Amino acid sequence: MSNKWTTDDLGYDRVLVRTPILEDYEFPEDSETPAATNVFTGGTSASSIQSGELTSNFNIVKGYLQSSNFSSGVNGWKFDAVGNLEANSATIRGSLYATTGLIGGWVVDDDGLYYDGTGTPNIRTAETVGSGSNGVLLDADGIKVYDSVLGVVVNLPSDGSNPSFASGTIENTTFEINTNAVLRTSETVGDGTANSAGVLINNSGFYACEANQTLGEGNVRISNAGDAYFTGIITASQINSCSITGSQITGTTLIGTTIKTAESGQRTEITSEGIQLLSGTTAATYGDSDYLYGDAERKYGTGVLGYINNSTYKVPIYINAEQEVGDIHLVNRNDYPSGAAEVGDLCVVEGSLKICTVAGTPGGWESVGAQEAESSFSPSISPSISPSISPS
Repeated sequence: MSNKWTTDDLGYDRVLVRTPILEDYEFPEDSETPAATNVFTGGTSASSIQSGELTSNFNIVKGYLQSSNFSSGVNGWKFDAVGNLEANSATIRGSLYATTGLIGGWVVDDDGLYYDGTGTPNIRTAETVGSGSNGVLLDADGIKVYDSVLGVVVNLPSDGSNPSFASGTIENTTFEINTNAVLRTSETVGDGTANSAGVLINNSGFYACEANQTLGEGNVRISNAGDAYFTGIITASQINSCSITGSQITGTTLIGTTIKTAESGQRTEITSEGIQLLSGTTAATYGDSDYLYGDAERKYGTGVLGYINNSTYKVPIYINAEQEVGDIHLVNRNDYPSGAAEVGDLCVVEGSLKICTVAGTPGGWESVGAQEAESSFSPSISPSISPSISPS
């Protein structure tokens, strides 16, 4: 018997399927089952298999186990003594550990996977992401989220260019922008054109513009110095310690603030000292027959002209400075008021100052002091009481 065996001799067919060696052997009825022996060597196992001794689908070549059709990079398989294995495919049911190599074009190292600049490797949630499927794709250019109909709906480029979001809400997120960054609703916000409407935030402040407005003209401007400008209506429950100029405030409580009708010049200010009427540095006039400012003969004085409900002077209205016009103006009526009146009400009827002494509708009125009641009263006529006479 030859001591060189093929896979056929070992009980394998051409595709390495083990077949029973003694399945066709019939033992005599009165014999015992023989003891297991090596039928090929007469009881002595082979000490080695020489290269080339197995010439079917399985072979040993120079100490390597390999298939007889092995061709590196083409087909077959090979497993060497160092532990290297080459095969067309593999199914591994346990753990797999790798510190070098390639997976789908991504380089494997001790820390993970990386792109070495060659090829176009990517990771995607479906084979057709970007060409028919919803999903996410990660490649050297960044991260993209695709909708099967809309295409790219989220784009996070890896080159630092502007990200884009087609729609949606971002919640519970913190964004930090450097001093050169701009967050805006469009590229044309605040450029003064018909497309300037939108909101812009940069390191100088917050701006909200409408069409044809520049940033400096925006309806809302809040600077990083704390200055705020609003051209619309402000609705708030409470505003504390601020200066509000040229705005409309509805339904609010203002505490500890100064309200003034202008930054300087002729203005009215409301402070903790009451309502103050000031002329400031800008001269102005009032009282001409056309109810227009601009009469150079009748100018406001300087400083505070009058107070309303001032805590120092203790009267509701206090005139603080002499002017070239009357301190208080009451309309010269043709007849007594016909509506409800209370004791103490004042009016001027046909040039005479009247005071209500009997409440009612209408009330009862009397002249104040000794004065002429005729409407033809002329300022050139001296009063009946001389200012030189001391009051009683």
